Parts: sequence; structure tokens; C-alpha cells
Amino acid sequence: MALASRSAVGLLALAILVLTIGGPEVSQALAPTTRLPLQLQALEQKMQGLQINSERLSEITRGRITVVDETNGRPSGPVKHVSLNSDTIGEASVIPAEGAIFKLHPRRAVLIAIGSSVFARDRSLKRRPWVRSPSHGESPAGLILPFQGGGSAELSLGGTGSYAGLFNLLGTATQPVVADGTVMVGDQATSEFTATVEPRELIKGLTTEDVANFEKQPPIEKLHLFLTESGLPVRVVSRISLRHFNESETIEILSINQPVSIKPPSGRVTRQPSK
Repeated sequence: MALASRSAVGLLALAILVLTIGGPEVSQALAPTTRLPLQLQALEQKMQGLQINSERLSEITRGRITVVDETNGRPSGPVKHVSLNSDTIGEASVIPAEGAIFKLHPRRAVLIAIGSSVFARDRSLKRRPWVRSPSHGESPAGLILPFQGGGSAELSLGGTGSYAGLFNLLGTATQPVVADGTVMVGDQATSEFTATVEPRELIKGLTTEDVANFEKQPPIEKLHLFLTESGLPVRVVSRISLRHFNESETIEILSINQPVSIKPPSGRVTRQPSK
């Protein structure tokens, strides 16, 4: 279900693992516009004006999580490596709220979101592999769309429109964003930009101690953005690096505003989550 990982909920949940809790909360501000090329500032304005109802997109994910038991900062047990590699495609619409993620090789649905219900395929279950769970808060279909932003755990830096999350992420740029020139993505001419960002700054409720700890470390994410003249981010390449977590993702928007028709799994293959 890698497509959901680029959402604020997935990324910020990971970042919470490295937070130090305690101390007064601080407020964050948008990165100075001097860090953004004028061309990017103009495209950001267009991107903020986009109102996209549906997307079809692909994601290639490569990476791993290292699971280590530690005592006093030193490994005290076996080291395990969990692969994050996946190739998926997804489609979702805001209205009606529905979407699905499909794993490739072989192609099959692994997650379906309709209304306030999420259906997830559990590979360990043979007869009734789909588990239905209710969603509380954010639209589950919206979480398939990776750059919407606006989740309950995410601080807004002024992002609006369908790509508010991407705008907010660019607002955490730690150094000047580089304009790399014109690049063709498929049959579309795009402007490429490279940005070093700190997504942990988007976590609501950060303390002064949290921020101080982040500033002692190098930024954890590098972005390569490919924006069309309309501001549409048709390709976003992300590389995230933490002590026990490394991941690269390439997300491409294949089409927008096409009809989406998702059907739930039949009751014969669906069960409620165990309590």
C-alpha cells in the first residue's frame, strides 16, 4: 500500500518515532521565498489554484527499515531488515470519495476505499482475505492522493488546493531550491526543481527541544519536482534517509479528472477486523 505513504499521515507517523517529547510548543513559519526561484514561486501559485477531483497515478518505492533492539544505544539483539520495495498504481476521486491501490506483478487490488470504509487485503487470510474497517477523520480515498495535505497531524504553511501538502513540504526547504531546467516527462514539457526539505517540521505540536534536535541533524528528505506550465506536479521523486529508515519514491500522475468507478469486495470475501 505504498501509495498512501506519501500522505502527511504516513510520513508524519514515521517522523513521530524520532521525536523528543517535552517542553513548550513552537510555531513554524514558511521558508523564506528567497529560497525559491522566481519560476518556482510562479508555478506554486498556479499549483495552489488547481482543483483536481480525481487522479490516476503510479508509484515505485525502494527502501528498507532496519529493526534493531538497543540497550543504552547499542544493538542488543538480531538486526532485521524489512523491505519497502513495491510497484503500485492507484486511482481515487474526491467526489464521490472512492479509490483503490493495485499491486503490480501480478496486478491485483490491495486496498479499496469507499466512503468512510477501507477494505484492505490480508495475504495471510485465504477464504475471506478482505478486512473492512471504518475510517475516522480524513477521507480514506483522499489518503490515496499523495499530496493533498491538510491531515489532522499536519501543520499548514498556507497550502491550499489539491496539492496543499506539497506546497507545505516545499515551505520547509532548508536551503535554496535549484532550478534544473526543462525536462520531458512522457510527452509533457516540465520544469525540474531540486529541494532539500525537512518534513518533520510539519508535525503539529513540536516542542522547542524537538526543533533543536532536528537542527543538529541533516535534513532527511530530498525532492526532485517536475511541474508542467499549469503547475501540475506530474512527477515527484523523493528520497528520505533516517538512521533506521531509507526510502526512495517516484510518483507520477498518469491522468487527472477521469471518472473513477470502484466497487467494494463482495460480502463473501470480506470480514470485520478482529478485536
